[in-house]
Amino acid sequence: MIGDVSYRITIIATTCGECGVLFGLSDDFIAERRRTGATWYCPNGHGRVYRDTNEKRLQRELEQANRRIEWLKQDVANGENQRRALKGKITKITKRVHAGVCPHCDRTFQQLARHMESKHADQKGSNE
Repeated sequence: MIGDVSYRITIIATTCGECGVLFGLSDDFIAERRRTGATWYCPNGHGRVYRDTNEKRLQRELEQANRRIEWLKQDVANGENQRRALKGKITKITKRVHAGVCPHCDRTFQQLARHMESKHADQKGSNE
């Protein structure tokens, strides 16, 4: 005995961009044309194409994401370089202050040097 066969198809209403005729395409057909970018035709014979295929769109998004990752890596590297440079400057200033040198006028003050040695010797050269 031969049984009944049923097949369900979804039709998407669309309009030709050239002549404006309304017609329907199956969702499978649309998905395939979007994937391949192949030309198809409206009932009046006007050639239609999905220029931005899913693959092209995904490739473009991947390239944008990769560019963003590279930019962020560079930004992190620049930030790390700036951090190291600032740490070096702080260390230099701290050592000079412990030696009694004013960081503003570069004059040496023996009392400052004695104060730093007696009260803050544990912080000598520390910048953390």
